Amino acid sequence: MTALLVFVGLGLLAYGGYSVAVLPTKPLGRGDSRRATRLWATGILIAVAGALALVLGVSDSLLGGIIGFIVFGGVIAGASALQWRRMLAQVAGR
Repeated sequence: MTALLVFVGLGLLAYGGYSVAVLPTKPLGRGDSRRATRLWATGILIAVAGALALVLGVSDSLLGGIIGFIVFGGVIAGASALQWRRMLAQVAGR
């Protein structure tokens, strides 16, 4: 069961990271901010779900899983906030 959680977590994390980091940077027109925001938000949710599955699969205790998820989720949120700023700057044409 833990191996399944680890593999599912890695897959979700990889797809979510791709959705957050790569897809919104594709050439966007001036009015494409709504589409880029949807891609970004969906990627965040998928990456956080992947982080949760990965941490639960790797962790031996519930407390370690909770702490690991908070730390790993914080890293995902911080990186996503930086990507959000870059994405909005690209859509604005700066």
